[in-house]
Amino acid sequence: MNRCKRYWLVLSVPVMFWAGAAKADSCPQCSTIWEQVVQTGNQMQQIQNQMQQISQGAQNLVALPQQMWTSFTAPLNQMMGLVGTAQGLAYQSINSVNQVKQLYGDPSGILTNYQQKLQGWISNNQSQIASILQANKINATASMSNAQQVQAIASASQSAVGQLQVMQAANQIAALQANQLQGLQADIQAGNQYMMNYTAAQDAQKAQDANVKARFYNAPYKRGGV
Repeated sequence: MNRCKRYWLVLSVPVMFWAGAAKADSCPQCSTIWEQVVQTGNQMQQIQNQMQQISQGAQNLVALPQQMWTSFTAPLNQMMGLVGTAQGLAYQSINSVNQVKQLYGDPSGILTNYQQKLQGWISNNQSQIASILQANKINATASMSNAQQVQAIASASQSAVGQLQVMQAANQIAALQANQLQGLQADIQAGNQYMMNYTAAQDAQKAQDANVKARFYNAPYKRGGV
């Protein structure tokens, strides 16, 4: 009798430990990703303001003074770098959802829908940037990567007319990204909240199941139903 009781106790301990460990490792990077998106959005706002200030002096100009263009290229490069950063953070969020799905599953399909929404944000963002570049007579397509968009901008900047077109496009892209990043912040915040609630509920259920098993296996043995 005692030997049997000790045997079941050994089996029940790993079940309870695993339930707690899964919660701790469910998505440790989710809050970090959201904070980085917020930081990227703030930086984009600052760069947008900086580019607008420089561009005010370019109104009605046929060609940009070299000093003005040189001043503009630094925030331009920073902005396109932030575009790539934002898309990278969206991909990281998609990967983090995969980790949660591997640990807990996705019976309702909500996590998969969230991943599709993030992927849609990436595709939509690339498409809108391409549309802005095309509207300003800069060669671009919706399938271009961030690096290819940067190359297209660099190519257009080789002429005086192209520099004016790039400046106008860059201001439009910065305004777009400021709004897009606000949307990404909201999406990731909502997704993180759902994953936190979902994983907490799953962990609570696992802990409850483990406790029920422990009580059953630790119950005093009674012979003959007495």
